[in-house]
Amino acid sequence: MLRHCCLTLAAAALLVGTGPTSVAAAGHRFEWNERADRVSADLLDVPVKAVLEQIHIATGWEIRIEPGVNFEVSTSFQELKSARALERLLGTASYAVISRPDAPPRLLVFESAIDRATERLMGVDDPMSRAIRIEDEWIIFLKPGEDAEELAGRVGARITGRIPELNAVRLKFESAQAAQAARSLLESDPAVAGVHENYEINRPAEGRASALGAPKLPKLIPADGAAEGRLVVAFIDTAVQPPTGDMAKFFLPSIQLAGEYVPPPQPATHSTMMHEAALQAMAQRLGAGSAANVGLLNVDIYGAGGDTSLFMLAQGLIAAANAGASIINVSGGAAVDSAFIDAIVARIYASGKLVVAAAGNDGGSTRMTPSPSDYALSVTASDGRGGVAWYANMNETVDVAAPGVIVSSMTGQPTISVGTSVATAYTSGDVAAFSLQHQLPVQESGYLIQQANPAPQTGTGNPKAP
Repeated sequence: MLRHCCLTLAAAALLVGTGPTSVAAAGHRFEWNERADRVSADLLDVPVKAVLEQIHIATGWEIRIEPGVNFEVSTSFQELKSARALERLLGTASYAVISRPDAPPRLLVFESAIDRATERLMGVDDPMSRAIRIEDEWIIFLKPGEDAEELAGRVGARITGRIPELNAVRLKFESAQAAQAARSLLESDPAVAGVHENYEINRPAEGRASALGAPKLPKLIPADGAAEGRLVVAFIDTAVQPPTGDMAKFFLPSIQLAGEYVPPPQPATHSTMMHEAALQAMAQRLGAGSAANVGLLNVDIYGAGGDTSLFMLAQGLIAAANAGASIINVSGGAAVDSAFIDAIVARIYASGKLVVAAAGNDGGSTRMTPSPSDYALSVTASDGRGGVAWYANMNETVDVAAPGVIVSSMTGQPTISVGTSVATAYTSGDVAAFSLQHQLPVQESGYLIQQANPAPQTGTGNPKAP
């Protein structure tokens, strides 16, 4: 039951992406206001694909172009209706806007024939994770007082990771065959409380350069005050590139669980773009120039290497909670049900904190751990028209839909990212801002935002009421 019954659901409506889309770079300006059906542009020698990307960001349209079509756009106009604006933007190229009853319109751009427009623009930056088990490993939960080193020696394994809070270890064997042979021994060992599989989690991609620039950094002011009153949002992700100046005050020292790693200044890492998405959501709810007593905590579970794993995700969840994060944003996952990840998310929820997790980008109903957990706020990406974006997962466990595209400027090089992880970061930032704005616990804030912004076609959903 909600304790603040006087707070209306209308107050919890997600604010991200409700206004016109506008970007500017040196010599260029582009603004598309879909609600008013008005477009303005001042472009000089901009690649057509960059223009089409901005149209997608503004409208949510699915856009396909004929391979090999690559011309530059030079035009200037003010407040044209979209139909007339497309004529000016696409010049001599042929195009068609196809309306669809259950999906956003599809824009096809071609020169030879309409059926040649097959290259889809704005590919998803978050990979479509599969259920790839790490076959030479087991995750072991030990009974209280038992010695992990002795257990590893008995089964011919080595310990490659520990979670002391859960009395859990990651055991690695010489081969998949050796691991399989040891499973029955582990399951019958009196020291073992549980044996779990470990799965890969794909590394999310870096951003793609945007030729049309990006919005300025969110205009938030770091609030003066004691650290104990600060609301901390953690991002379990890749390494981050903190900005300079006052914005840097929002960034807490990173936790690096996959070894020390300092990413190059550009391009923007996935985590950098997620941090900015959260800040954009906060600025939009609180208002430009507002002070926010918020700390952003990067928990890097990828390091300089490639992919990571469910065990590393578990370590990240525990580390973020132990570091005082009230909201824990999770971009990655695996297409499996995981009892031990569910137990960790439930443990975090029981402590008054909230895990906000991406639903995944298979474009179907795949369940991506940890988002299906009854104690996580699961987020998919919206298409801007009340539906789900073409790439975004949707199933009965998804709670909230939010925009899935960001144009980031934090590194000084405008970059674009697409995926449900962007929607998740927007939601985490909005929950944080809503909690600050109304002085509510994060779980209650998350529940109100869930009720005001339900994911389309949601079934029974998860019991998120605090």
